[in-house]
Amino acid sequence: MDNVKDEEHLDNELLWNLRLISGLLPWAGETLLAYEDSLTAVIHHTIHLRCKEAAEVGHQILRNFLRALTLTYLVDIKNPVQRKGSTSLKDHLPIREWFRLYFADDYEATWHISSPAEKEVSQKLLKVFLLPELSRVKGHREATATLSR
Repeated sequence: MDNVKDEEHLDNELLWNLRLISGLLPWAGETLLAYEDSLTAVIHHTIHLRCKEAAEVGHQILRNFLRALTLTYLVDIKNPVQRKGSTSLKDHLPIREWFRLYFADDYEATWHISSPAEKEVSQKLLKVFLLPELSRVKGHREATATLSR
């Protein structure tokens, strides 16, 4: 990765693979914890590349990784008929439920809530990637450092 650090335009195959990684991250949650070291290395090598497109994809990987680890979202929702277990078409036709009135309390929802391990990894990512950038901006604001591209 060192030989591509200062290149303005990267190989399309490398960009494609980075985009592929970025696209796989948003919905994985707990399963990403096994790949924490690999993803952190990819982010570390890509966010400061001279190639604007690759750096943006590196930032998308970081954003999607943090989002997958910290977002609370609806995983599954079951209506009263699905909760009873009669979901075969022989026993029950779904068309009969289309206009039936149910209340919100009748549904059973399953939510993804970040585990302590996911929170720990997200805090580590923020310390590794966000704090140095904030100190660079602070140094630039106080005129003790200059920001380069």
